Amino acid sequence: MITERTVVGSAARLFTSRIGALALCFALAVPATLDAQVGSDVVPSDVVRTILRHVDSRSTILDIHVEAQPPDTLASRVSLPPGARHVASLTGDPSYIIGVAAGDPDSIRLWFAEEFERRGYQPADWVGQPPPFRPAERSPSNSGYCDAGTHFGLTTRRQGRDSIEFVIRLQQSRECRPAAQHAVASMMMVGYGYSTASMSGDGPAELPLLRHPRSAEVTPECTRAGLFRERMASAQGRLSTTASAATVVAHYGRQLDSLGWRPDTLFTGAIEGWTKRDSAGTDLRLVLSFRAVAGERDCRAVEMTVQELRP
Repeated sequence: MITERTVVGSAARLFTSRIGALALCFALAVPATLDAQVGSDVVPSDVVRTILRHVDSRSTILDIHVEAQPPDTLASRVSLPPGARHVASLTGDPSYIIGVAAGDPDSIRLWFAEEFERRGYQPADWVGQPPPFRPAERSPSNSGYCDAGTHFGLTTRRQGRDSIEFVIRLQQSRECRPAAQHAVASMMMVGYGYSTASMSGDGPAELPLLRHPRSAEVTPECTRAGLFRERMASAQGRLSTTASAATVVAHYGRQLDSLGWRPDTLFTGAIEGWTKRDSAGTDLRLVLSFRAVAGERDCRAVEMTVQELRP
């Protein structure tokens, strides 16, 4: 039989070895008033749950640090935003820094992007076939950054109205070694990007490739959905951002302008359109919409459709 003492003891042993499915089951059973003993330190139960919410089940954790600051081995590689509170750091493979800062998610993501670039870290490249909606270049939340064989990733989670929980993940990666010049970001980032595309009928065969805003984050919390339209090519992306619809649509619009699409005056605001004549002489209309996702705070859906214009 599993008792409270068994649960706490097991949580301590599992945290100092490998976090797996059993650790998750045990930790969820820890009563809110109990703490886990790890070596000579006490890890509060709310921190235990925070760790298990973010740490990959395949991670091998050597030490947990709940002091006011991250350990020197991690603090020397990344700073925290002014006024941020350090919740916990985990050293191992990979290592994690968990903290809380005031502000909104977009501003926290941009702060870390500037922090990584101030240190001279190099943006990781997106590897593989790009979806119609791709993470932004120089994005800590999605593709991440590289330095001396280490990949740095970031994910954020709103805690309250003005409180943001952030997690920095540091992992050794051969793709981040200087000779590689790129990182397999889609495998190493904490939040995984969602974008879907579909084609039906005999409509346009290709969609333009657009990048999300740098301050946005694609995350599992913003679920995905596919769209199908007759004689249309369509794609939908989901992302977390606090930017206005007009700001985000304008961001995509500048990319479409550079690809030869012309604004269509029939559309304005959060739904806008562009037209273009392709190499075969076919006139195309692209419609882009951006909306909030009901019941999912900070989650937004962006949809792009391309359809032939009939004479």
